[in-house]
Amino acid sequence: MIELLPPGLILIAGALLTPALPARLRNPWLVLLPVLSMIQFWNLPLGFELNVEFFDYTLELVRVDRLSRVFGTVFHIAAFLSAIYAYRESDRDQQVAASVYAGSAIAGVFAGLASATPSTMYESWLTVEYASRAFRLSLVSAISDAIKMVADATHGSQVEPATVSVSRPKM
Repeated sequence: MIELLPPGLILIAGALLTPALPARLRNPWLVLLPVLSMIQFWNLPLGFELNVEFFDYTLELVRVDRLSRVFGTVFHIAAFLSAIYAYRESDRDQQVAASVYAGSAIAGVFAGLASATPSTMYESWLTVEYASRAFRLSLVSAISDAIKMVADATHGSQVEPATVSVSRPKM
């Protein structure tokens, strides 16, 4: 049952629980989240896939292959080091935003986006898989842009709206 929990979701859900924690537990919790996520990620076997049907699309929430292992490891190490670097940060909003951002990046790696190389994109150009990848990329991009907009809005920054586009091959 635990394998149905995507590694990026551990960071995102954990970040959303952060404001409820006492101030002295927040920073250790934020350092622990990337570790828990990485343990979950390394316990998923190569070839593991978690798919969800959404209207007529099959969304690939998690796909573990050799390339996603490399990028997943790098992103988890970066999330862990960022949490250590920001250990003395006391602003809850920044703590939550940083962990959600790292979780979104990790979720993007395991959503199959890391394997969308030009050669595989070309091979699947006229197939449904291309549309599925484009939809996943658009969805992950829109969600991460929305999170960034909320984070920037809470700090009074000017934010440009996100644009989402899906290109389809010409017949």
